[in-house]
Amino acid sequence: MLYLLGLIAGQKGEYEIAIGFLQSAIQSNSTIPLFYYHLGNALMAQQRVAEAIENFRHTLRLNPTHSESLNNLGIALKQSGQLEEAATCLQQLLVTHPAWAQAHYNLGNVFTAQGKLNEAVSCYQQALQLHPQDFDTLNNLAEDLKRQGQCPAAFTYYQQA
Repeated sequence: MLYLLGLIAGQKGEYEIAIGFLQSAIQSNSTIPLFYYHLGNALMAQQRVAEAIENFRHTLRLNPTHSESLNNLGIALKQSGQLEEAATCLQQLLVTHPAWAQAHYNLGNVFTAQGKLNEAVSCYQQALQLHPQDFDTLNNLAEDLKRQGQCPAAFTYYQQA
């Protein structure tokens, strides 16, 4: 019941309340991976990135195949500046889920932050093959192409966006 109350509070944007319920759910049963996953999401919504990372890692210790946790861990690690580890998480995710457009996009964002624009462009292009009209991917691809001096190609993607 506490877990469900935490989910409902999180869906309503009441993240502090969600965090309290989810922490209580974990105190009553610390073996359920989804408790930690949703707590990590609520913590991310509150910009409590270090705590979110801990919870996503805990989820993965309990369930190493929980792909959403691996994705969100990669996002959180990027936000905390741990770019190499973020890239590793997302690359690991793409080994088992190569058709996950959002993971390609997230890895592209990490590569952009690392200044690896060729790799970022490749990730964004792969994401667009899977989800052709995604505005954020089109925009980020255009930005990185512009940074590389490929203005005509960048313009094309800006127009699509």
